Amino acid sequence: MEKLNAIFEKYKTKLSEFKPSNNLDTVFSEPIKYRNQLANEMFDEMQEFTQDIDLLTSYIKKFWE
Repeated sequence: MEKLNAIFEKYKTKLSEFKPSNNLDTVFSEPIKYRNQLANEMFDEMQEFTQDIDLLTSYIKKFWE
């Protein structure tokens, strides 16, 4: 669980540090694009974590068979 919390905190911090530009053409789209980019990065990191858990689970199952 600590690993998951660390992932969430990392991306929560990145999101809070975002400073949009003053360009009126992108003032609305910039934060959405940035948020989506962070969400994709977080998803990839979570997927790696999940794969590690799946691998560990398979080792445990083999051990108990």
